[in-house]
Amino acid sequence: MVEALVFMVVEPQAVTEIPKKLKDMKEVKAIYEVTGDYDFVIMMEGESYSDIAKTLREKILKIPGVVRTTTSFIVAKHK
Repeated sequence: MVEALVFMVVEPQAVTEIPKKLKDMKEVKAIYEVTGDYDFVIMMEGESYSDIAKTLREKILKIPGVVRTTTSFIVAKHK
């Protein structure tokens, strides 16, 4: 299983609609509305790097109001 954090910039008028569209995607495990350079950070999970990339290309980047995303794949967890 591969996990990734996706940092999203969205158009201001889309802020309320974006979570509604993301929550139904099985790959999206958590949605955070944040302050700073990004509007949302989402946690994604997939079988492979290419599965996550495909979801980004075919679903997330096609949501009206999504301006851009930056993806960081999780390579290790420390407790």
